[in-house]
Amino acid sequence: MNPDYFNINWKHFVLIGIGHDSSDRPLTDFLESCAGAVRGGLLFYGKNDYAGEVLILKCDEEWNCYQRVNNTDDDDKDWKLIGYLEDMNYPR
Repeated sequence: MNPDYFNINWKHFVLIGIGHDSSDRPLTDFLESCAGAVRGGLLFYGKNDYAGEVLILKCDEEWNCYQRVNNTDDDDKDWKLIGYLEDMNYPR
């Protein structure tokens, strides 16, 4: 998925989590708004459990969703896979 598509359509996505947080959650459950592109991803303002936080998320071509967790300029250390996205309007 390209960043522009993610930016425009993020409100229609469900995050299929992995690991300890393996629940399916619409992004709108924990993201308030998107401020646009920053540091290789999109900057989001959190709400509910993430109120007062900012999150930087990005997706790859296979709709895997990553959260920026560090700023080392090493993609292997800076991004953590948190799940994959499904479009509620167009399930794959």
